[in-house]
Amino acid sequence: MGPSGGFDLPPSTMAAQLIHNIATTNEPSREPQQDDLKKLMTEVSELENNPEALANAQVKLGHKHKLIYVFARAVLERLTTDDPFMNVSQLVSQAADALDIFVAAIKETPAVLCHVMRPEESLQTRGREPLWMWLFPRILVLLGRRDCDALTEKTKDFFCVCFQVVSRSPKLWNLSSLFFSYLKESTLGHLQSPAIIQHGKMSAVVLPFESLDSSAFSYDRETASGSVPLCTYTISDAVHAFWHINNLLAILIDISMAAAITFDATPAFQDYLAWVMDSLFAAHELQRRWRANPQLLQYIKGSTINIICAVQALVSSLRKYISDSLLRKGYLILSIVCAEFLEDLDEVSELSDSHIICSSLLQLAVISKEHDSVLRSVSLHLVPAITATLGNENALAKLGTDFQKAARSLCQACGIEFSKVPTLTSADSFESVELEAEFRDLGLGNSAVDDQMVQNGPASKRRKIQEAPCDIFSEVVESLYLLLGAQSASDLAGLSQVAGSCFMALSDNDRCKAIDYLARIPCAAHGSINVTRDQKGTIQDSVCFLCDGTPHLASSDLDPERCLNISSEAIATFAVLIKSSAFLDARRPRVLAMFALRRFTVHFHDPSFIDLEKSILGQWCLQSLSSSVRELRVAAGVNVLAVLRSFAETGSTHYQETCILAWGQIGRISNNEELNIVLLGLVRYLGHSNPVVSGVAFNEIINLSKARRITVERMLSSFWDTIAIEAVKDLLVRPQTTQLMADLLGISVSAFLVLTQTFTLPWLVLLGKTDVIKRVSEARKDEEIWNTLMDHSNLVTISPLLLMQNVPDTEAFVMRILKAISPRFKEVEFKELLKIEPAQQAFNLLKAAVEAEDSKKARIRLALQFLAANSPAPSDGGRKKNNAVGLFLQFHILGLVKHVSEVVNDPRNEQPMKEKERCIKALEELVKVAKMHVRTARTQICACLQSALAQKELQGAAFSAWGTMLANLADDDVEVILETTFSMIIQHWNDFNGATKSRAKEILDDLVRNRAGRIRSTIFNIPSLSQFPELAEVESQLKKWRTPTEPSNAFQIFSRRIGHENSAVVNLALVELKAYLETQQSFLQASAVSEQPDSVIAILLRSILDTCVKFNGSHSDIANLSAECIGLIGCLDSNRVESVRDQNEMVVVSNFDHPGETTDFVLFLLEELIVPAFLSASDTGWQGFLSYVMQELLSSCDFSYVCGLVLAGGGDPSNPVYLKWLKIPETIRDTLTPFLSSKYALLSREVPKFTYPIFCPENMVSEKVYNVWLRKFALDLLQKPLNNNALLIYPILFRAINMRDLSIASFLLPYLVLHVLVLGTEENRQDIGNELLRILRYEPEPDSKVRREELKLCIEAVFRILDYCSRWVQEKQTHSSRARGQDAVDAAEAIRKVEDAITMIPPEIISQRAVECKSYSRALFYWEQHICRVREVGCPPNKDTELLEHLQDIYTQIDEPDGIEGISAHLHVLDVEQQILGHQKAGRWTAAQSWYEIKLAEHPDDVDVQVNLLTCLKESGQHDVLLNYVEGMQTAQDAASRLLPFATEASWATGRWSALEKYTNMAPKGMGEDFNVRVGQALLALHQKNVDLFKSSIKSTREQIACSLSVAATASFGACHDSMLKLHVLTELEMIAGTDKAGPVDRPSVLASLNRRLEVIGAYLNDKQYLLGLRRAAMQLSRFAPHFPDLICLLT
Repeated sequence: MGPSGGFDLPPSTMAAQLIHNIATTNEPSREPQQDDLKKLMTEVSELENNPEALANAQVKLGHKHKLIYVFARAVLERLTTDDPFMNVSQLVSQAADALDIFVAAIKETPAVLCHVMRPEESLQTRGREPLWMWLFPRILVLLGRRDCDALTEKTKDFFCVCFQVVSRSPKLWNLSSLFFSYLKESTLGHLQSPAIIQHGKMSAVVLPFESLDSSAFSYDRETASGSVPLCTYTISDAVHAFWHINNLLAILIDISMAAAITFDATPAFQDYLAWVMDSLFAAHELQRRWRANPQLLQYIKGSTINIICAVQALVSSLRKYISDSLLRKGYLILSIVCAEFLEDLDEVSELSDSHIICSSLLQLAVISKEHDSVLRSVSLHLVPAITATLGNENALAKLGTDFQKAARSLCQACGIEFSKVPTLTSADSFESVELEAEFRDLGLGNSAVDDQMVQNGPASKRRKIQEAPCDIFSEVVESLYLLLGAQSASDLAGLSQVAGSCFMALSDNDRCKAIDYLARIPCAAHGSINVTRDQKGTIQDSVCFLCDGTPHLASSDLDPERCLNISSEAIATFAVLIKSSAFLDARRPRVLAMFALRRFTVHFHDPSFIDLEKSILGQWCLQSLSSSVRELRVAAGVNVLAVLRSFAETGSTHYQETCILAWGQIGRISNNEELNIVLLGLVRYLGHSNPVVSGVAFNEIINLSKARRITVERMLSSFWDTIAIEAVKDLLVRPQTTQLMADLLGISVSAFLVLTQTFTLPWLVLLGKTDVIKRVSEARKDEEIWNTLMDHSNLVTISPLLLMQNVPDTEAFVMRILKAISPRFKEVEFKELLKIEPAQQAFNLLKAAVEAEDSKKARIRLALQFLAANSPAPSDGGRKKNNAVGLFLQFHILGLVKHVSEVVNDPRNEQPMKEKERCIKALEELVKVAKMHVRTARTQICACLQSALAQKELQGAAFSAWGTMLANLADDDVEVILETTFSMIIQHWNDFNGATKSRAKEILDDLVRNRAGRIRSTIFNIPSLSQFPELAEVESQLKKWRTPTEPSNAFQIFSRRIGHENSAVVNLALVELKAYLETQQSFLQASAVSEQPDSVIAILLRSILDTCVKFNGSHSDIANLSAECIGLIGCLDSNRVESVRDQNEMVVVSNFDHPGETTDFVLFLLEELIVPAFLSASDTGWQGFLSYVMQELLSSCDFSYVCGLVLAGGGDPSNPVYLKWLKIPETIRDTLTPFLSSKYALLSREVPKFTYPIFCPENMVSEKVYNVWLRKFALDLLQKPLNNNALLIYPILFRAINMRDLSIASFLLPYLVLHVLVLGTEENRQDIGNELLRILRYEPEPDSKVRREELKLCIEAVFRILDYCSRWVQEKQTHSSRARGQDAVDAAEAIRKVEDAITMIPPEIISQRAVECKSYSRALFYWEQHICRVREVGCPPNKDTELLEHLQDIYTQIDEPDGIEGISAHLHVLDVEQQILGHQKAGRWTAAQSWYEIKLAEHPDDVDVQVNLLTCLKESGQHDVLLNYVEGMQTAQDAASRLLPFATEASWATGRWSALEKYTNMAPKGMGEDFNVRVGQALLALHQKNVDLFKSSIKSTREQIACSLSVAATASFGACHDSMLKLHVLTELEMIAGTDKAGPVDRPSVLASLNRRLEVIGAYLNDKQYLLGLRRAAMQLSRFAPHFPDLICLLT
């Protein structure tokens, strides 16, 4: 009902009250339907007042469903009738309350929307459709209905809430698209129906269209009630229909805005925005037609302003989220509707209407400046309407004065002269505060300034003034004294006395000003300064020709005497400032002060000031060399060097020696730029005319390399770009420099010249040193200089340097320089030079931009434009000039990124770290220049930068480049790498230095501020930053966007996150999942044992298993985390919770003979394997190989040619190859597209030759037997392409076989084997058959290094081959049945060859191996084949009995009693073995034990009998007897592997720790894999109180299990039951031992968790018994044993 006492009633009270009102106002009815409805109302009312009954979720869900049903029937349906006696106003009021109750119910129980009635339930007009489909039509039919206007806002709120709640629950996400489609179809029903005509008359319209397939929403269409379709409603009145469509569009707009802005709904709704805009315009057209009919005009009042509001709200709120084309479309519609509104102002009824129009005009003013198409539309439609309106006094009276200023702004944007716009007001501000704020926010607030500029012309530029030096000096002193002395003065006297206290009182900006003035004092006193002033005469900038190296003006009169007189006071003042605490705590003032100190060293030559040991400023400068602030370090280094230079200029030899030694000492504590300056200074000394000085420099360079513990070559190689030219440029004048450099490296001068040619030639060419170039050419043994310069490795460094020079005509300059060096350049055109390795030339330009100043960077950008305009262009004839560089770099970006990756991931460590850093920074410059064009190489760039982040020295540069990439990519690309970005920051945060952390925070702040929408849409995938206090502000904002979610949804999100292709993301997701499972595993376990386990359990566990298998060969940390998570979940009963892996398979029936099928296979291979491997590759080298493979596969199947033509606009879109391309998923297609035109190349390598048998484990050096065998086998088969199509793709796939990632080899193996079996020689078939048979027959020796798990992987590979061969035979037989003639003969021959090869392997061997691999269905299949073959040739009865007994054993393994009984019926004699089997199946272990004791007495050395006896003793719990038997049995190596697991289990079960130690020590080498032995070792560590050893034992055991999981072993939960049980056991051992978490044990919590974990095992009683025995042993040994006394006694 309504408010009560000022407060809204709670939903339950509202519902009960509404039921009471309905019951009292409705008249009695004799209709049975009404009686049933009243009974249901009574039931709902009683339950509504009984909260305790609603505690059960299912009961509550059913109640909410009935509640909504009752109100919909009792209230909403009555409103749709045409009963003339009903009280409409009362019903509308009740309907409003009902909608409020619906909203509350849906918020509380979102699942009610998709609730479907059970078959045994029955409600009138309800079928088995979801509730929403039944409810929506009953609400929508009231929208726009006469007398129901009060329900419009309530209806809008209802639908908004529906979208919000389903978007917050992952289980209901699919409903969002269904809701939107339903509303869209309802709208289309109006817009496309011919029933609504100009005269406003219409026949009944059924909405949505009757052709809508409602069966997609209904479970049982046949049971749907009535003749009206399930989800439709009918509108018969034209006015109702008109306002219905308007309100429907308003709802759709609100939903779309919420989806894009808040991302509470899925971003998929943005795809509908173009349709929404078209619908709005269609609705406006309908309204315009009605406006022409005077009879209908009264019914549509206010509709135009509503459309304006809708369009304006849509485009303004979504401006950041939609494309430019869609934005232009929206504003075009807005301009047209506004123009028509101004033509007829009768609708202006209140001030808000004028406000909306003004706001629209302001927005159109902004957009008109940005988009010409909008400008033209506004000028054509809207400006004439505005002009007419401004000339209409009545119109202006309605619209107000604000309209005039808004109109003025729009006219200015359109370039309309003000004189042509009549009666414009000159008001300075809007009357409306909101409009004034919007005016300013849109950037339109400077229009008055613009007017002034139009009238008065542009503002004058700053004036550069050369003034009398004394005037400047006095002005600078006065300004400095005002800041540091708080008074005016004409000289510096006494300033040092008061400067300290005044400096403390200044703000940070004023402190910087004071230091700036102080820096000008030496220059002004010396008279070498030149200043630039602004219009007010204030000094803005200054240049000193002594300090800055500018030309000396003739009018400048130097005053050294004045400079000397003021030096002591200036230095003293400076010294006071650097001691101030305010100075030491600031960053920017310190850097500025270091630059000021440089000016002091240039002008002041006081010996006490220059003495670094005594000078206060000198000491501060030296201390700053080790500062954490990079800018301060670099500036300090420059200052020290300036002091040394001035000190060395005295010319004395002993001073020169002192300077050299000082250089060396500085070099020992310097890095990067500072070390470069030091080495450059020492190299210059090598050319000194005094041999003593050059000798000291020579020795100091050697000593410096020794101090840095690197070779001289390694130390110098990082700085060849600056050092090499210094050593070579004066080769003919001072040859000793080059000779000594060669001696330092231990090579000849010629070798040195060749070594450094790529660094020296560019500068030698620029300087025109032809004689030195000729010497380099002679060292290369070239015939002439031309050959030296045209060498590609030299030209790509020469050309960029020449291109970036500041000259008016670049082409003429470059050719003039080159022709002066070699006349042969007259024969070459300039463009031909640019076509030589243009990508490398561009990259060298980008490297030059890394350390260049802004002015030089501008020249480099121009050089890039020049290179892009004159080099081979990509096949895009329509590229724009302003986009030429981006397209050029996009064309070459894959090669550039590959080059950077090779430098960064230098395997031989030949590249200096500085070169790696420079390449990373060059990549950042590339991103800045190319911007969104780098998206084609986004994956490669990410992999390159992530590999760089793994190197601590490169982290700063790599992360800066990552941030630049985020800033320049489009939203869609940023969204893809958001999760990777956050995960990467978390992973490396503790390794980041201060600067990188600051940069990371800036990037996160920028993402939160500018990419908020994308973050919100993926917020559930974004990891938490709460562990880092420095990022608390960012995490606080992320928390606001995160909505609490229930465990089921959280686990579903985790299952998606751990499926990410990036290993860092997966690692972090698993870390968070592990922490979440430690607190929420009870939810999974409780659900697993419930009647209907939640599907999220199977989804989560399947994701974890797949992740473990995917990464256990490359990322052991991920595999271990996966194993830990599986252990926390527990060993679920596969009979209750199961998930079988979906496997997409393809049978190549033609065996690569048919081109079309081969193309399909290539696409299948790319989609299923190679592209996912490429996206998840963290090794850039492997990623490069895959890039080459994708490129060549696409080319070999004509995709590169056909698709390249079509994408360039010149091909045939109906080409079958292109149609196949379009069938590839879009995400895969986006990844493959760059490789359609890429130019990857691989060096040829020697093809290895292999001899059979390849499987020779004993001869393999590596313990990875499976990896070595699979790789060799696949490579050998790939060398045998036996038809044309195989010849095309086999050499390409040959390069995809990698030792670290064998997924491709594993996938290809069955296809490769079958190819050779069908088309190969008889020898080939024999080799393959023997190879497979050898694997199946192989039995490792007890002391063999071959692990059982490795052998098992090889066997599973054989099984895959056999399975594929069998499937191929079946498919081939199906196809051959339709073949005729020679094709049928060839098919039969191929089938025969394959079957002959399969029959080479005896089925009994396959069956035995299948039992060992626990593939019992396979074992049954092949053993039954074996029985049939044996019987065909005839076998004696005893042999048949043996066969059946083995078959019975297989059935025993799978616990199939019917099969066992069936086989027993075929056994004619019930011998001892059958009796024993009967006892075992019946659980009579003591009886079976007696038989085995008799057999053991007869055959004491029979290991099988021993094992069977020990099994009986174990199952009957006779652990003491078991140990006694083991003591008496022979434990030879062949028997130990089978007996020791029993002994170790019995030892810990009886608490005999000495016996356990004895048996674990007896385990042979190959026995280390046995789980019981490993658990025994862990328990012994616990017994010895060695916690570290216990942890390491558990960890190594878990690692072994994780690595053993394979694709076949995890095909289903049942298949990996044993592995999951082992991980379950390890987790419980950690829980009981208390090593899973720090702090005291929470006994109740642990016990409750253990109880739940036991229940999830389900019907596996033996597993439960085994687990309980381990628990008892662990609790006795645990340091928390006093906490478990009751439980230990109970277990005992």
